[in-house]
Amino acid sequence: MTKDRIKIDGVWYVKETAPKKITLDPTHFVGCVAENSDFCFQATKLLHDDRSMYPGVDIEFTDKRGNREDWKTETWDSDAWFRGIYNENPESMETAYETLDEDGVEFFRAFIGYLIEIEWL
Repeated sequence: MTKDRIKIDGVWYVKETAPKKITLDPTHFVGCVAENSDFCFQATKLLHDDRSMYPGVDIEFTDKRGNREDWKTETWDSDAWFRGIYNENPESMETAYETLDEDGVEFFRAFIGYLIEIEWL
């Protein structure tokens, strides 16, 4: 019981320990989300130390169709693929349809269009 205490001039004190010095190097980001009842798309842009944006965007996709415990989440990071979907490139569209249905592709294309409009892509 006395190992965490110290006695000085007859008075007992609780020993204090200095907190560990942990050096952090956090990465900041900005984000944008668009969702409906079936899909959620969350775009993320990483920021430099001066708060300017790195090139490129990551998009976290959540397929909300079905029960909540069955939702699937993926992260996509190909600006060329995003632009291919927006421009209806056959190869890009083919891979989009592997994950999304017709409504999902159209919703995603609209989101990509918005990201182009705000100059994230």
